[in-house]
Amino acid sequence: MNNIMRCLILSVCIMIGLPCLAVKFMGSSGMAAVFILFFAVNPAFSVINGISSGKDMKKHWWLPVIPPVFFLLGTWIFFDPGESAFLMYAGIYLLLGLCAMVIAGYVRNKTR
Repeated sequence: MNNIMRCLILSVCIMIGLPCLAVKFMGSSGMAAVFILFFAVNPAFSVINGISSGKDMKKHWWLPVIPPVFFLLGTWIFFDPGESAFLMYAGIYLLLGLCAMVIAGYVRNKTR
């Protein structure tokens, strides 16, 4: 249960909280913060989440789905509701998380 709660709390903070802060403090560096979020922070979080869920894939197979869902919620709330480009980003984050989960599960089973 600890892994699930950690995933939920971090997903809300990173995928909803950080875009909120970027919009709130949108100034000269607001767009740079959004680029860093979309191209560095969010993909890294998705991979880390996938790796941690790869430890027990039978129970935690659904954890890599949570960050893209919260990403869509956060971006549609704070940027442009219904923008289809955000679906592509969410799909890539989902793909990164699932690939990381499968690779981590494979490595874990191989080392046993």
